[in-house]
Amino acid sequence: MFTVGQKVCLWHIGRRNGLTVPVLKEVIVTITEVKTDVPNEVSGKPMSDQSLRGTGDDGKPYEKHWDSWPEEQLRDFATSWSMREDGATESDPFPDWIPREAVHAYNSMVLYRKHHIGADEQVVLLDSTGQPAKPKGDITHCATHDRYQHAGTECFHCLMARRKKSA
Repeated sequence: MFTVGQKVCLWHIGRRNGLTVPVLKEVIVTITEVKTDVPNEVSGKPMSDQSLRGTGDDGKPYEKHWDSWPEEQLRDFATSWSMREDGATESDPFPDWIPREAVHAYNSMVLYRKHHIGADEQVVLLDSTGQPAKPKGDITHCATHDRYQHAGTECFHCLMARRKKSA
């Protein structure tokens, strides 16, 4: 659950180039408003997911499905924010981009490496300086599973292991 004042790291992720995936833009958004029950854009039914508004460290406003939630089959939009048109860079000249929450983008890359890449091939997210990209903001990191979570959220793998032990 997100709260007003929480800082959320969003990434504009570029296309994979060999074993690297560039983070073309990083912005830290401070949440200013939270609401629920925003209608699904197709069915019109209220969604229980949180819709968010905030201001980025670039001074621009950011929204997470504030007026409607996109139609989704597999919760594809739960970790993304509303599409923007300010993402053009030299390496990606198209201005449209969908901000992804950095914790989920990072965790997806860890999962991808675990299941699809051999030990000698490691696909990595790289920031603008060429260093491995790590989520920022109000987050926690589980060193055991190399996973990031938003503040106040427990590592899913640790939670499942604890539940398995207590069962």
